[in-house]
This record gives sequence, structure tokens and C-alpha cells, in this order.
Amino acid sequence: MTEPERRKQVVRRRINEAFAQAPDAEAKLFAIAFKGLMLWVFINKIEDILHDWTLLLVFIFTFLAPDMLKKILAAKTGTGK
Repeated sequence: MTEPERRKQVVRRRINEAFAQAPDAEAKLFAIAFKGLMLWVFINKIEDILHDWTLLLVFIFTFLAPDMLKKILAAKTGTGK
């Protein structure tokens, strides 16, 4: 087995472990994709976003809201880690 093939197997195994064992795998995948997309938009439109403070607050809130909402729901239901 060559070195690139071994590396591919390690990466694939880590991805499988991260998503296959978690009960909320779809939510985790959506959150990663959403934050990546938001980061891409932020980088491409940085001058417009930094010029308007309300738009900047919306971006900050959308980055933080999923994590905060998950923590709040976990605290309310008592299922937090």
C-alpha cells in the first residue's frame, strides 16, 4: 500500500467515526457546510459587510446562533454534556 492510499484511508476513517457514531450526524454536517458557506460569503463581500454594522451583526449572530441554540436546548432539556 502506498503512502497516499494510507492517507486516504486515515482521512476516510476519521470522517466515518465523526459522523457515523453521532446521533446528530446530519445536523453536524449541515452546520459545517453552513459555516463554510458563510465564511466564503464573508471573505468575498468583506468590504460591504464591514461598512454596514447591522450586516456585520447578522453575520456574527449566524455564526454563533447554532452553537448557542444547541447549548440552550441542552440546558433546558437536561441532556447537555
